[in-house]
Amino acid sequence: MKKRTGTYITDNVLTKESEQIHYQHEEVPYYVTFQSRYSGHHVVQGIPHWHQDVELTYVVKGTSELEAAGRQYTIHAGDGYFVNARQIHTGRSSERDFICVRIHPILLCANEYIEQTFVLPVINDPAMAFVHLSHNIPWQKEILDMILHIYEQDRADADTLPLTIQSSIFAIWKLLYEHRSTDEIKKVPESHHMTSLKRMIGYIQENYQNRITLKQIAESGNVSASTCNNIFNTLIHQSPVRFLLSCRLNNSTKMLKETDMTVTEIAGQCGFSSASYFTEMFHREYGMTPVDFRKAEQEEV
Repeated sequence: MKKRTGTYITDNVLTKESEQIHYQHEEVPYYVTFQSRYSGHHVVQGIPHWHQDVELTYVVKGTSELEAAGRQYTIHAGDGYFVNARQIHTGRSSERDFICVRIHPILLCANEYIEQTFVLPVINDPAMAFVHLSHNIPWQKEILDMILHIYEQDRADADTLPLTIQSSIFAIWKLLYEHRSTDEIKKVPESHHMTSLKRMIGYIQENYQNRITLKQIAESGNVSASTCNNIFNTLIHQSPVRFLLSCRLNNSTKMLKETDMTVTEIAGQCGFSSASYFTEMFHREYGMTPVDFRKAEQEEV
């Protein structure tokens, strides 16, 4: 057997620039969740993010608006999507229930031959950056059914769950591999601006609690302040300052839902200069105060 050498997948389980995924099993890098965003009282606007994991989503109810691979998509109930590793994407929705499965590609790599022959050709295929999964297309319907199966098995939580998850992921990957482009795949080098954007997004995600200047954001991407502005506006259609605000507000919603911290405490933890400024920005974004948001979430539960 050949000695396993360093490759993209084995060398990049986590990078500080990417979103950090909290896997359900420490030794088996996958994450399964069901999320209900069927409130009707506010629109959930995701922030652009990326991760080393591939993402499979099945929309159970409602409609999801998604931006990925530079395009806008509307995903209806019964359909879903595949987002490849390292792809910047974001979603927006006021009413939807969905199942999300994220796995690190290393879960598929039994050995270097499997990685090089079957995993990397999909990871590196530009045409597979994003796949809209339709229930009207038989092979895509198979994937959607398996996403649902993974969720159901995850809820059952049997002792053999990791094996069940892995077998389902292999079956999904086989379908993706079989339906990728038949043209010779050449890995397209990532643009300098995209690399800088990922670094700057990572810097903001790591430091949003602190006071951050445009200069610091730009320096994290090794670009000038003006180039930083251009990169953000061109690639994710918002300024770096707006992205920072979105990051702070997004994290504040998690704290409002998951902790008993006061509004003042959350404002400080999320990098806002005062509770009043936090409340003003929160109301402008979500159409309600942080206190009202917390009450609405508690009523839904």
